[in-house]
Amino acid sequence: MRSIFNFILQLAVLTIYLLVRLHKPEWLVWESKHIFFKAILNFVLFWMIVNLVSRFVRYYFTRKFGLKKGEKDNIHYGINNITKVLIAFAAIFSVFGAFGIEIKEIVASLSIVAAAIAIIAKDFVFDFLVGLYFSFSEDFDMGDHVKINNIKGKIVEIGLQRIKFQNEDDDIVIIPNSKIYNNEIINYTKRDLRLTSIDFQLDINRIGNIETLEKDLVKTLNGFEQYIESQSYNLKVLDIKKDYIDFKFLYRLQKLDSDMQKQIRKKTIREVFNYISKKTAPKEV
Repeated sequence: MRSIFNFILQLAVLTIYLLVRLHKPEWLVWESKHIFFKAILNFVLFWMIVNLVSRFVRYYFTRKFGLKKGEKDNIHYGINNITKVLIAFAAIFSVFGAFGIEIKEIVASLSIVAAAIAIIAKDFVFDFLVGLYFSFSEDFDMGDHVKINNIKGKIVEIGLQRIKFQNEDDDIVIIPNSKIYNNEIINYTKRDLRLTSIDFQLDINRIGNIETLEKDLVKTLNGFEQYIESQSYNLKVLDIKKDYIDFKFLYRLQKLDSDMQKQIRKKTIREVFNYISKKTAPKEV
């Protein structure tokens, strides 16, 4: 309700101003004599126009994709990021305009120092450009479960400079866009979310039989058989080294349930630890 009121208020103010300019020529004369006030007024008007257009475009895409109230996707964050950039540039030009500096002079000055800015703030600029790219890309969306730079989590915010994740411990992890762009991205949401995998490593001398290990892991999950597809259990050998073997244990839930998924995962990880502890415990003489 508040957002609707703000939208109507901004639209009314903008309409009134345009009517005054059309029907009161003396207003233009007064504006030209008060440069500082004119710069502030132009900035406010530009901010309102950009904000109104931004609201309209977000509303259009919300209706088009059938999003719920308050729900956002990449396009919404992309529009917000572009809006921030436009308003930031407008603020800079307005400050110069308030002191009587023409836009042509600003552009000429910026062209002279552009190379210096690119060198000094190259990381900032790169993060900014990557942020705009991620805002409209289909590599991942808001709420996707991903693995980036050995960090697994759910994307909770896509910003101009950084992306926020919520990891499996419910901690908020913030990573610069450049690091994400230069690393491999695994998007688990693009696959079946019901599929769960657990990676672990065992000493090669402590492994008796791989089939027996798989049966032991499956047996520990007997209390959850109503939640797991019976034919989905699979223990994969990922890599064999001189002293150890890398495993991946997989299973698929019958239906997506985040809480149950965490409980089963916790149970499985504990069983793997117990198995390793038994195998590595010293034998009694």
